[in-house]
Amino acid sequence: MANGRGTYKCKRSRYRGSWMNDLKHGDGEEKWADGCRYAGQYVEDRKHGVGCFTWPDKSCYWGQLHMNDVEGQGEFRRPDGRIYRGSWKDNRKHGYGKYTWPDGSVYEGGFADDYRDGLGTFKWPDGRTYKGQWSKGRQHGRGVFATAAGITYEGEWEQGVRKRWLSAGPFITSGDENAPDN
Repeated sequence: MANGRGTYKCKRSRYRGSWMNDLKHGDGEEKWADGCRYAGQYVEDRKHGVGCFTWPDKSCYWGQLHMNDVEGQGEFRRPDGRIYRGSWKDNRKHGYGKYTWPDGSVYEGGFADDYRDGLGTFKWPDGRTYKGQWSKGRQHGRGVFATAAGITYEGEWEQGVRKRWLSAGPFITSGDENAPDN
């Protein structure tokens, strides 16, 4: 029966770390033949606590895990520069978080099942903003759009497309008020 620290190798993976009663338990590192890697905490053979996953494409997650699932607070970085920091549930972005893109775009607000959802704010690199309701990754419901010059318009969006303006003023017709999909 394995107890203490040690290494286990098989054809498709290798684990180096702490053991208790033949189970991974404590700090350890696991590497797979496909290039994936996990370094972090284990409880009774499950990834649990805080850890870091790295994929062959150099994507990485660092944060909390619960019984092999990404759950709690964490950060996911993609090699192209996209970063999500926030809440996770069942391996998906869920709850409050902040997503940034390499071009400087930022979304901060609610997420559900990996999508922007609920109340949130999207900021474009040129200074435009949308603050309002989201559903399944798209503007949906009431929101306030602000131009780069700070002029604000209240409107209604449906599945990512503005349907009508609710406030008076010189109206925008270009479609610049619609955020990109997830």
